[in-house]
Amino acid sequence: MSLTDHSQIQSEATQGGQAGNLEIIADQLTLRDGSSATVSSPQGQAGNLSIFAHTLLLDDGQITAETGKRSERGGANINLQLTDLLLLRNQSLISANAQGDANGGNITISAPFVIAVPLENSDIIANAVGGDGGRINITAHRVFGLKQQNGQTFDALRSNSTSDISASSQFGIQGTINIQSLNVDPSQGLGELPIDIVDPSNQIARGCGVTGGTTANRQSQFVVTGRGGLPPGPDDLQTVGTAAPEWVTPEIGQFSPAEIPDESLVNDSSYATDTLVEAQGMVKMANGELLLTAQASTVTPHPSGVSSQFCAPARN
Repeated sequence: MSLTDHSQIQSEATQGGQAGNLEIIADQLTLRDGSSATVSSPQGQAGNLSIFAHTLLLDDGQITAETGKRSERGGANINLQLTDLLLLRNQSLISANAQGDANGGNITISAPFVIAVPLENSDIIANAVGGDGGRINITAHRVFGLKQQNGQTFDALRSNSTSDISASSQFGIQGTINIQSLNVDPSQGLGELPIDIVDPSNQIARGCGVTGGTTANRQSQFVVTGRGGLPPGPDDLQTVGTAAPEWVTPEIGQFSPAEIPDESLVNDSSYATDTLVEAQGMVKMANGELLLTAQASTVTPHPSGVSSQFCAPARN
């Protein structure tokens, strides 16, 4: 709900009677451009004004309860119950002011944040003239921009340039101001950021460039990929379960001449493999097994014991 251009919601008794109560319930209530919500009885006893909302915004707006007569029944109290924010700007006013011998009214504010712009003369006042000053009770996480004043009249508070909170009396007992907040400074624990801006490009190491097959600036390079047999870091131990890398035999062309094996060792007969030769002979072992041999078997003739003369051919 929004009131603008000197709009008014009021409960007023003009002939010295008792004004009624005023209660406003809204999601967001905005009073701007001289608009106001008022309970008033300048010659009698004013009623009570209550507002229940999420956010209350006063931008050159006023919430007032004005009374002119002391009464044991009480009255002229303001009760603001807000779930989000109370914001005062541009000479806004929350006042439970008393005239004559009446006591100042009570102002009760409950909101997570109560904010008044310091140099815009937005005030919260519960002053009295001949009676006692009222009571201002604020319960909030944080209260910003309000300066507590003592002994200044209502007109003086409204004519200065500061945003004030006051519960004073010109001739009676001074009122009380009670602010209950978390007293937590949001700036505590915050680290100050460095002023000098760091160029991130100077914090990045250059990689390998195309420089004729060599690494950038002729720097060495060591790369570990996959789950090889090396630990994750130079100071780490070999962890269990790390796959062992396979042995790799590089080509000879990848070594310098000093690293190439000696040809005499390569051509050494001890490294040569025997040539397969077709069997040329056969020998019968004592146990009756036959053994193939690489050389032809040597046969020794045995005499038959018969004289050669008996072997001569017969003549006719």
